[in-house]
Amino acid sequence: MTAAPDGPTDAQLEQATAWFYRIADRPDDGALRRGLQAWLAENTAHRRAWDL
Repeated sequence: MTAAPDGPTDAQLEQATAWFYRIADRPDDGALRRGLQAWLAENTAHRRAWDL
């Protein structure tokens, strides 16, 4: 199976997973949440990786 050209790469999926665990560890960290929002805004593939 091949991914869509604008779909997330393995590295982006790994980044999304890392963000997930950081947010889970510190759910009230506003700076961390802003960092996640900035990462999501960088690329549609980042948002797709996060949504998976």
